[in-house]
Amino acid sequence: ALFLDSQAFGQIAVNGGNDRAFVTAGSTVSGGDGDDTITGSESEDILGGGRDNDTINGGGGFDILDGGPENDQLIDIDQVSAT
Repeated sequence: ALFLDSQAFGQIAVNGGNDRAFVTAGSTVSGGDGDDTITGSESEDILGGGRDNDTINGGGGFDILDGGPENDQLIDIDQVSAT
């Protein structure tokens, strides 16, 4: 598994293979070829799966998710509270 912080390195590309990536606050991550699993942070993330069958979980925050071609699973669950 990779733990990624794009605030330290700019946009991050995860290339080749079946990768598992966990990102920190406000990250921009692009998966490459392979069945990637990318999990976003509690902040606003931009997450792309690339080719093949990816699973992308945006985490909290207002996220932009793009699975790319093939059959992808996109999950974006934001917390909702009532008073």
